[in-house]
Amino acid sequence: MARKRAATPEEELFRRLENLESRVGAIEEHTVHNARLKPEDQQAFVHRVFGQSSRRAQVFLAANRKRSVNQIAAHLGMQQQNVSIELGRLQGEGLLTVETAGSTSHWMATKVAATIGVVDILTKKFKLTKDGLKKPSAV
Repeated sequence: MARKRAATPEEELFRRLENLESRVGAIEEHTVHNARLKPEDQQAFVHRVFGQSSRRAQVFLAANRKRSVNQIAAHLGMQQQNVSIELGRLQGEGLLTVETAGSTSHWMATKVAATIGVVDILTKKFKLTKDGLKKPSAV
């Protein structure tokens, strides 16, 4: 009977990483399933998170394009510290996630945000483009 070869430390690390990714995916899918709210509940959730904060809405929409904090701040003409505060709040609400590549972190919307239609609600409510910029006023 052949004995099973012991995994190298690298193989064991990759096995554990795959297991974690699988668990995170399952949790995210469960969260998306639970986020399928009725339209009036979606509106209430977005109103609770964003209130009258057009800055928070702008930051969310700009981050929806997978950008770093500095890129979002430059795009919107805001101070980096204000953008960071809003990103943290939105992450805490489960609407944004951060992906780190090397020394740079990129922010992006979660599946939950897409499921409940946050972009459409915010662009209408705050009269913003899907990129977070203010729509030009009609003359």
